[in-house]
Amino acid sequence: MTTDVHHETPIECELKLSGSRAALRKAETALNRIIGKRIEWRTDRLLTSYYDTSDRRLSKRGVALRVRKKGRTITQTVKAKAVKSSAMSQRPEWNVEVSSARPDISVLPSAARKRVGLVLPNELKKLFTVDVERKKADIELAGRDGAEPTIVEIALDRGEVKAGRKSADMTELEIELVSGDPAAIFDLAIQLADTGLSINQVTKAETGYRLIDGTVNPEPVRLSKFKLDPAHSANHVIAEIFSAGLSNVLDNEAATRDGSDPEGVHQMRVSLRRMRSAFSVFGRLIDKERCRWAKNELKWLASSLGPARDWDVFGMEILDTVQGFGIDADANHELRLGVLVQQKAAYDRVREALASPRHTRFLIGMSQFIATEAWRPAETFADHPLEQPINKISNAIMGRALRRLLRAGKGLRKMSIEERHKARIELKKFRYATDFLHSLYPNDRVRPFMKLLSKMQDQFGHLNDVAVAKDLLGELTSEKGLTTTARRLRLYGAGQVVAWHARGVKDAESDFLADWKSLIRAKPFWEKKKG
Repeated sequence: MTTDVHHETPIECELKLSGSRAALRKAETALNRIIGKRIEWRTDRLLTSYYDTSDRRLSKRGVALRVRKKGRTITQTVKAKAVKSSAMSQRPEWNVEVSSARPDISVLPSAARKRVGLVLPNELKKLFTVDVERKKADIELAGRDGAEPTIVEIALDRGEVKAGRKSADMTELEIELVSGDPAAIFDLAIQLADTGLSINQVTKAETGYRLIDGTVNPEPVRLSKFKLDPAHSANHVIAEIFSAGLSNVLDNEAATRDGSDPEGVHQMRVSLRRMRSAFSVFGRLIDKERCRWAKNELKWLASSLGPARDWDVFGMEILDTVQGFGIDADANHELRLGVLVQQKAAYDRVREALASPRHTRFLIGMSQFIATEAWRPAETFADHPLEQPINKISNAIMGRALRRLLRAGKGLRKMSIEERHKARIELKKFRYATDFLHSLYPNDRVRPFMKLLSKMQDQFGHLNDVAVAKDLLGELTSEKGLTTTARRLRLYGAGQVVAWHARGVKDAESDFLADWKSLIRAKPFWEKKKG
């Protein structure tokens, strides 16, 4: 939804899908069925030029400046960087009709000029153009629970982005809010998931800059640390956790699909695990039945990424750490050849999952889950714990998480590596609870406790890596089609690798148990010192 040009904070609210031209035709047909009547489309040709300075100051400020020609109308637009907390993006946008195709910063509203910053007229250069045929229609969607109808603008774009001699095809469907409830956009988008279109948060401007820069491997994005306001309600905190997690999943999609940096899959799985842990940490406050869909889909996506992460860790933490320490070089090399094959297959499955309609429905459905706060019980009153300031209930939440960990770790000394798995899972949940809530407490109490916790998590993590490695080595040695020599080398290498890490686990056992004892005896940072 873009407000009047003279408003100082106009906001565009839209959800964008992209795919093949065949998928877009299928979506157009589906829209007629969903709306229940033939849609009257308006067709225009849009020729848009994007401008920036030679040092790209606008891009660095998160600003896109364009001039668009539609028929005899010329419009100058400034778009600021979108807030991407879900599949729907929201961004400030200012539009001004102008008489010339050359950009003129002076005619923009003051808020837009402030976003652009100091730019002299002769500094602006045309960098790339977008030439599309756009079919557009306004559609009325029924309101929820008797609310007023929602009006959305549907735009079907077919065209290309050109930067010098380089070009890229562009096929998009945009659903933009005109008026009413933004949640209605999710309802419509979910029904389009089976057409083959998928969520796309790459803007036309970003596509143009990527064309200029050439092929660059996308970089993984780490989830930012939480900094909570003690006065915020528990409900607000839950919304913040889910929003940050989903945003990070979206941020890491490109790197995960690319697969050249294992951190892409890792960071996406971390965010999925954080969201899954939130259901446990705040389990007493939420409606478990209403959360069932989200929990199942988060588990599905995490499971889809799991094998790729397991093979990445196996290569980095199991094989890399034994190289050059007496492990037979030929056997190690043969194992690595097998790992490469398994990694490729695992990443193919990752890409298949991310390209599936189920994943598109997950992204849209999870966005709707957050926007509608679907974790809330059907009836919540002013004194419901969800409505209480988070600092009033955080001690109880942390205490319960610690008690679950202590129960799972009782008798840890006598447990096998496999039996310690439950304690590791509870330790992870406890770690996420501390990640969510530790900023509410004094840092001098938090820091030493978190140091112990981090050390213990690393220890448990290595134990799990060794346990998983045994299964993966079994897959490598039992692979069909191996030559006799290759199988012999893999079996020989597997025996050496298992023995190496088994000895390492044994040597570290006393430190492991000592660190566990230090953690469970440490003063919890949420408990005030007596006296």
